[in-house]
Amino acid sequence: MPLDLRRPVLPLRRDSRGVIRVGSTRVTLESVLAAYREGESPEGILERFPSLDLAGIHATLAWYLGHLDEAESYMKRSREEGDANRARAVRRTSPSRLLARLRARRRR
Repeated sequence: MPLDLRRPVLPLRRDSRGVIRVGSTRVTLESVLAAYREGESPEGILERFPSLDLAGIHATLAWYLGHLDEAESYMKRSREEGDANRARAVRRTSPSRLLARLRARRRR
């Protein structure tokens, strides 16, 4: 029987918010790459994220290793967006703003 040497389908997809997820799961590319950077093997990543499959993890890591600049750029943008979202959340829920909103409600 001949070997199937076609290129495997990349298990990455962009969700409605622009977040890259692995396969049909909610696991993000960032999560898989963070585990990999921490020294996890593909099998270790599978233990952390059992909704993934080993072939998809290997394909994701192969894509990452072949597209380092593109992946790093995406990761940097994702971190910056996360930082901006956290800063907005902190500003909205800062103790002084919360106290001011409570006082305003009490006056009504």
